[in-house]
Amino acid sequence: MTGADLIAEILKREGITLLSCYPRNPLIEACARVRIRPLICRQERVGVGIADGYSRSSPDNGIGVFAAQVGPGIENAFPGVAQAYADNSPVLILPSESLVQSQEQWQERANRMAGGGMFGGNNR
Repeated sequence: MTGADLIAEILKREGITLLSCYPRNPLIEACARVRIRPLICRQERVGVGIADGYSRSSPDNGIGVFAAQVGPGIENAFPGVAQAYADNSPVLILPSESLVQSQEQWQERANRMAGGGMFGGNNR
């Protein structure tokens, strides 16, 4: 069981039925496997808006959930999070990296350290 599978199972047990999300998040597939419907959006602010709207209009007091990517993705989601916070609307934001991204970033950091710094070489 992966971390995404564990989070998906917790969300299911908490009664979550909809996950608004931005592509390339490992949580999408994990939630789909436990029958939480993923709703993929093409902009993070819109995804938070979907989660916020779900929280506001859910007849059973459900909470909206948005799965974002870390870095620029979560920064793009910030205005929606601020709006939901200002309006006291409960929204759960789950930032995550895809496995490919994290491996690429790790390799880039390792290469920098092995090469002597950001620009490689001896940096004198």
